[in-house]
Amino acid sequence: MEEIFGIIAKTSSHIVVLIDMENAIDPYTHREPYFKLSKFILEERKTCSFILISSSPWKIPAMVVFKFSIFYHKLPDSTIRKEMLVHFLDTTSIASDLGEIVARTQGYSYSELTNLLTLIRLQTSAKGALTKDLVLEAIKKMPPSLSSTEVEHYLSWTPDLLCPH
Repeated sequence: MEEIFGIIAKTSSHIVVLIDMENAIDPYTHREPYFKLSKFILEERKTCSFILISSSPWKIPAMVVFKFSIFYHKLPDSTIRKEMLVHFLDTTSIASDLGEIVARTQGYSYSELTNLLTLIRLQTSAKGALTKDLVLEAIKKMPPSLSSTEVEHYLSWTPDLLCPH
C-alpha cells in the first residue's frame, strides 16, 4: 500500500484509484491500513479520485466511508432480472418456468447475473437447447456472492450518507 501511495503522490496528473473492498483486509482486526488510507485520502484529495467497490457497503469502516462521496447501487429487482434473462437468452422454451428462475436469481448483482447468463448461453450452445434444468444447474454452479442473510441486510440497509442510484 505504501508503494502505491508513493507513486500517486509523485504524479501531478489526476489519478483514479479503484479499491475492491471485497478482498480488503478485515478492518476490525487490522485497522492500520485503513488509518493510512484515510490519512492519504485527506492529503491527496486534490489529485486523486477514489472508487470503492463492495457488495457489503455496511462493512466498510466509517473512517473510510466519511472521506468519500459514495454511490449505492441497488441489486437488480425481479423486473430487471426478468428483462435481462429475456434479453440475453431465447426464453421461449422456458417461458412457463421464467418466474421461478427469476426468483432464484435474487441476490445476484448486475455483473454476477451477466456472468450467469453468459454461462447459460455457453452451456446452451454446447447442449443444443435451453432447458429449466440447464438454468438451475448453472445457478448451482454460480451462486451469488452474497448469502440470503446478507441480501436481507443489503435490502433493508438505508444509507443516509450515500447517494442511491
